[in-house]
This record gives sequence, C-alpha cells and structure tokens, in this order.
Amino acid sequence: MEWTTLAATLLGAFIAMASTLLVERSRASRERAANISAVRRELYSEYLTALNHARHTFGRHTSKRRSDPNRGVESHDAFAPCYALRHQLAITAPAGTVTRSEAAFQSLRTLRDLTVAGSARETPAYAEATTRFMNDLDELRASMRADLGIADG
Repeated sequence: MEWTTLAATLLGAFIAMASTLLVERSRASRERAANISAVRRELYSEYLTALNHARHTFGRHTSKRRSDPNRGVESHDAFAPCYALRHQLAITAPAGTVTRSEAAFQSLRTLRDLTVAGSARETPAYAEATTRFMNDLDELRASMRADLGIADG
C-alpha cells in the first residue's frame, strides 16, 4: 500500500468528519434558537394575557354601575399573576423588552392602586393612567414582536 493512498484516505475521513461536525453544530444552533423563540412566544403570550386580565378586572371595579366591597382583594388577586411572569420575562427576554415590560407593569400597578383606592373610571387620574398603560402595552407588544421576528404589516 502506497503512502499517497493512505494519506488520501485519511484526508477524506478528516473532511467527512469535519463536515459532519459542522452540519451537526449548525442544526443544534437552529434547534436551540427555535426552542428559545417558542419559550419566549409562550411567555410573552401569558404575560400579555395576565396584564390584560388585570386591566379588565380593574375596569369592572371602576365602573359607575359596580360598587363592590371586595374590589381591593379582587384587584390584588387579578394583578398577582403578573409578578411571576414578570420575573420569568426578566431572565428570558432581551433587555429592551424587559425595560418595556417594567414600564407596562408599573403603569398597570398604578391602575391597580387607583382601583383599590376607590377611583372611578371617569376620573382624570384613572383616565390618564389607563392611557399611559395602553401606550406602554403597545410599546411592549411591538418589542415582543420584534424579538420574535414578526413583521408589522
């Protein structure tokens, strides 16, 4: 057996092994990115749902038609799920999305505090806080969509 045959065989084996490793690494990277995207999509959906559920609860309690002695307890209960999701988002999402998440969370907390204090939906403070929350929520949603690579249109 000549040494050139042996060298060509070894070179072919090396090229095959290197290309297999490169393909495997690329596949693993794509799968990891897809898994991260799926986790974020689910978390973003849960967080937005919790924020909107709490806001809806606050809206019911601030209605002129409703006077409920349990408004404080129910408002705190509706807001409670937002805390855990907020912490999950803080370790999962990019910094820009976390910043917008905090803004939406804080403005929703303001709505909760106004609701617990007995504010009516028609008061200027409540209307201003609602507008602030909706703006923060729009910015958060846009940041989440950008992170997930979803184009507006």
